[in-house]
Amino acid sequence: MPVVLLGPIHKSFLLLFFKKEVLPSARALTAIRGIAAWWVVVFHFREALPVGTPDFIRRLSDRGYLAVDLFFILSGYVISLNYGHWFAAEPFSVRRYGRFLARRLSRIYPLHLFMLIAFLTIPLATTLFAHQGGPDDLQLGYYLLSFPLMQNWGILSGLAWNVPAWSISTEWFAYLAFPLLVTGSFAVSTSWRRSAVFLLVMLALLDGVVVAISPAGLGYTGQIFGLLRCVIEFCIGIGVFRLAAARRNTPAVLIFAAACCAAFALVPVPDFLIMPPAFAALVLGLSDEGGAIARAFRVAPLQWLGVVSYSTYLSHYFLKQWTKLILVRPGVPEGLPFAAYIMAVLLASALLYRWVEQPGQRWLRQHMPGMREA
Repeated sequence: MPVVLLGPIHKSFLLLFFKKEVLPSARALTAIRGIAAWWVVVFHFREALPVGTPDFIRRLSDRGYLAVDLFFILSGYVISLNYGHWFAAEPFSVRRYGRFLARRLSRIYPLHLFMLIAFLTIPLATTLFAHQGGPDDLQLGYYLLSFPLMQNWGILSGLAWNVPAWSISTEWFAYLAFPLLVTGSFAVSTSWRRSAVFLLVMLALLDGVVVAISPAGLGYTGQIFGLLRCVIEFCIGIGVFRLAAARRNTPAVLIFAAACCAAFALVPVPDFLIMPPAFAALVLGLSDEGGAIARAFRVAPLQWLGVVSYSTYLSHYFLKQWTKLILVRPGVPEGLPFAAYIMAVLLASALLYRWVEQPGQRWLRQHMPGMREA
């Protein structure tokens, strides 16, 4: 896509994006994270899709909220892979817990803080550029609670400011509870059969929570629901990790994931019944780096999308607001706002990752107590 859109300047632009030092080891799940981030990007500005956009793309964009469920399950898997042994296989250590939280905070907080400050330009932009009024969800209390990452812990209602950051708030809660979650999960999933039962129980618990408190399935924006959705799906990810560790991973799980997605697209079935199992199977299937399908995700562009996906995710809503304020007005060619938005998010992902996310993480890891010995 960048080559087509950028024309004669694409070579220099791609050099900015695909520098070797920012590419990770090839991982299918890294690519999936990038694809999921762009699903959310399109979802949040789908009203600007050009006339003539195929119906299946519009339907897919309408379901972009489901990418968050994939993020939560993937996060539970990855955090368990990297840190599960810190707590489940060793006695609890306050010092180790502090190092874990410091590592996670250094990963998520610098860019989050940068975007919080950047969002202060939105009221100014509304005054200068708004044609039909600006956002009306700039609540002071929500903004202040965003600094300690508590804005979606059920203290307030609704979403505001950098709306996608609600999921970062709930993930921070899951990180705080991680020693308890992983120790309990590992204790009850001591074999692949028990791991499978644990996974099924978590999926059933999610279904029960949705039925009990969510009138709109997984797309409900209630704060308590969002918090429970994150923690339960994080535990689903832990269960997936336990199955993968027990080597209970076959090509059939990817076939199951594809069948669930196809059924959801073709049959009016509730999202919470079919998509979390599909995402769990997808993560399990792609965790096998030797699989043929997993190898297909090793191409550099997809890997890069995954590497910068956090910058993509946290910046796109800000860029959407600016795009709406400047370009959504009479006289602007139809389709231009969406194209400008996509290009702005792509460029911001590269720049923020290189100049904010990475330096901020390095700085915190050098200065936070205990990080040098982690």
